[in-house]
Amino acid sequence: LPGVGTEFSLCMALGERGREASVANALSMSPRFGLVRAEAEKVVAAMQACVGRWEEHYREHGLSAGDLAAIRGCFARASL
Repeated sequence: LPGVGTEFSLCMALGERGREASVANALSMSPRFGLVRAEAEKVVAAMQACVGRWEEHYREHGLSAGDLAAIRGCFARASL
C-alpha cells in the first residue's frame, strides 16, 4: 500500500520542525496544547501503549491473518 509505514508530512506546521510528523515535533510545542513537557510525554506514552496493542485488538474483533498482514505496516512506527 502506498504510504504505509513511510515518512510523511502534516498538512500544517505543528512544532519546531514545521510539518514533520513525529513525536519529537509534537512534543517541541507542548505548551500550544496546554501541557508542560512532562504531561505531554505521559499522553504520548499512553497513546503508544494503546496503539501498541493494535494487533491484539483487531484479532479479538475478528480480523483474519491476511487482513492483519495487510495493515501491519500502518503500525510499524507505533513504538516511536
